[in-house]
Amino acid sequence: MANYCFPNLKANIENLKKKDKDYLTGHEGCVELFCKDCDFFREDERDLECGAFKLLKKLMDNKIITPEDIFNVVSD
Repeated sequence: MANYCFPNLKANIENLKKKDKDYLTGHEGCVELFCKDCDFFREDERDLECGAFKLLKKLMDNKIITPEDIFNVVSD
């Protein structure tokens, strides 16, 4: 992760921390957390889900990771 520092997520982390946990663990919140820094993300195709999104969402649904874990990882 040396050169890739998730600039969008880092720029929006404080706003995302204020969001309701149900939002952050839902589809739209996961798009905010996982997708916006992806080279393949397109605002007009927010419903498409890649394999990484599906895996991260499943980990979130099963409470293996939390939004706070994501915030901590990109803040390190």
